[in-house]
Amino acid sequence: MKYHKNTASLFKKGDINFSSKKVNCSSDSNKIKPLITYDNSLINKFNALDDNIGKSAIYRWLHNINNKSYVGSSIDLCRRLRNYYDIGYLNRRVLTSNSRIYRALLEDGYESFTLEILEYCNKSIIIEREQYYIDLLKPEYNI
Repeated sequence: MKYHKNTASLFKKGDINFSSKKVNCSSDSNKIKPLITYDNSLINKFNALDDNIGKSAIYRWLHNINNKSYVGSSIDLCRRLRNYYDIGYLNRRVLTSNSRIYRALLEDGYESFTLEILEYCNKSIIIEREQYYIDLLKPEYNI
């Protein structure tokens, strides 16, 4: 299956009690179960963009071959994902920053990555929740 999403429960804006969305997929030795998984992030680009309009979330890019990952957060996830899917944006950012995930996306291609939505959360606690996942998963692409 290329795209996993359980639409039985919907995230409510401003809800601090995190969504009960679940999918039957696991990662990093069952440490977490993402809410939504886009197995081939190139093929599922438009699903990822459409699903995340107006949402704040913690997300992870997972390399399908070497299992390296990047954890990030955004208060406007759709806009953030549009930046990731903009090759020109990535090329400009690689010149001005040392972002490992930008380089990996450019070098290996989106089809080499799975995009996971780990958690939707309130904007007021997003940095705290991102740090929780960074500490738990120890993503290699994060600096």
